[in-house]
Amino acid sequence: MDELTRLRVRERARTLVEDLIGRRVEDLHPTLAYHLLDGRDVTVEGRIVVLRVRAVVLAAETVFWVEIEETGRQETTGLTGP
Repeated sequence: MDELTRLRVRERARTLVEDLIGRRVEDLHPTLAYHLLDGRDVTVEGRIVVLRVRAVVLAAETVFWVEIEETGRQETTGLTGP
C-alpha cells in the first residue's frame, strides 16, 4: 500500500475517534477506545480495508498502533437485491 493511501486511511481513522479528542484521560474507557477502530471496515479510494488495532496507549496523547489489512474488496455503488 502506498504512503498516500496510508495517509488517507489514517485521516479516516482519526474521524472515527474524534469524540475522544479533548476528553480527560480518566474519562476514557480503554475497551471502548480499542473497539472504535478494531475490525472496522474503511473505504479509501474505492478500496475496502480493515483496521486491526495492535495496541492503545491512553495518556496525555492517546496513541493507536493499527495495522491495515487489505481485503481485495471494492466499494459498490447503487442498490442491489431482488
